Amino acid sequence: MEREAASGIAAQKARAPEAWLEDIRRLKAQGRAEDAAKELAEFRKRYPDFELPADLAP
Repeated sequence: MEREAASGIAAQKARAPEAWLEDIRRLKAQGRAEDAAKELAEFRKRYPDFELPADLAP
């Protein structure tokens, strides 16, 4: 289980910001607003200076 968690964290760190934003959009499109909000919060922690696109900006 720890190995899975570690690989998930590594995958997030390796994911380009644009790809992460596309994943967040996909979650929203699937009606998973809560998951999208959590991912967006994590994104903003990791990339605090990244200018969010208008469709994802608060």
